[in-house]
Formats: sequence, C-alpha cells, structure tokens
Amino acid sequence: MNALDILDMVNVIDRLSGLLLGIYHGGAHTFRFDRTATTGADVERLLRRYRIAVFGRRITDRYALLSVPSRQARWAEYVLLRAGIVPDGPLLDARNAAWAGRHAHGQAPPAWRDRRDRRL
Repeated sequence: MNALDILDMVNVIDRLSGLLLGIYHGGAHTFRFDRTATTGADVERLLRRYRIAVFGRRITDRYALLSVPSRQARWAEYVLLRAGIVPDGPLLDARNAAWAGRHAHGQAPPAWRDRRDRRL
C-alpha cells in the first residue's frame, strides 16, 4: 500500500459526492481501469463525448475509478470496449464485447453530434 492508496481511503469528498450524484442519477456503476493502460482523464474525456455523465472520480496506486449513471452504464461499457479500453473486472453485458469485436480495434462509434444530418 502506498500514499495514493491511503489518500483514496480517506478521500471523503470524492466518495461523498459520488454517493450523492449516484443517488441523484438513480444509481451508479463504477468502472475501474488499470492506470498503466489508460488514464482516468482519457476515459472521462471519451465518455463525455457521448454525453455520459461521469462522477465519483478516484485514483489508487494501480487503478483509476469513475462512476456513471446506472442507466448509461451498459452504453458506456460498449463505448469503452469499442475504443479499446477494457475495464477491470467482469463486464456488465457480455454482448458488448461481441458487438465491439465486430469493429476495428480502437475505433469508437461516432457520437451523435459527429453524425451527418441524414435528412439532406
């Protein structure tokens, strides 16, 4: 256990705000990522591009953790897998891995704001 692990244990502010925002959003799911593979900031930037709310950010010596609303968790997992970011732990929906596997590795789906207007 190092300093980041100890600081995470006493990180009352982020834990409390994550709990309150989880209640506000009607529940939350926390994703955990190996910090040697990706940063929490990169993951958050990707999810925000898809208008997925991110809160409850924390880091430990080895992991970055962040929470998303429960209603957006499966979509967030799919977006992450499509981008080549694999959360640590079991998947919420095993079908996401199969669906993401149908596309080029590391190619995230287009965000709605990036799509062309199809009415033209």
